[in-house]
Amino acid sequence: MEKIYQLYAKNSDGGFQKIMRSYRKLAIDRHAQRAYRHFFEILLKYGNKKGILFHCSAGKDRTGMCALLLLAALGVRMEDIRKDYMLTNVASVARVEWRISEAKKMQLGSNFISSVRDLATVRNEYFDQLIGILEYQYGGIIQYLKTEIGLTDVECKELRKIYLN
Repeated sequence: MEKIYQLYAKNSDGGFQKIMRSYRKLAIDRHAQRAYRHFFEILLKYGNKKGILFHCSAGKDRTGMCALLLLAALGVRMEDIRKDYMLTNVASVARVEWRISEAKKMQLGSNFISSVRDLATVRNEYFDQLIGILEYQYGGIIQYLKTEIGLTDVECKELRKIYLN
């Protein structure tokens, strides 16, 4: 706990900086890219048979990346993908308030509390970081899906058939 406290109590943007670094890793890490490929394989294999539930511990970062990639593969407009991403904050109010309340009870200080808020919510800056990396390093989301994830045009068409019809 001491190490975490030191990391996030020094300044008010410790949590923000951590998320910005982790979003870069969400895009460029080969292990993450293999996981996204597996995610699409599951969607394609079981989509016609059963409902698919996907999540992570907080349901916003790794899950958000999977949702972003899926929505892009389905042809959803970027502004709608952003709106979907930002809905995370609406769905997370109780969890975020509880975490902040616990930090206040422990008298961890305003910098730590700011970091807790940044770690537990989503922001346009996080979304923009991810989109910027995908645009700059890979030529955009669709190109990323093709070159890094290995999603083919046929698979995208099949995803649309499964999830949009």
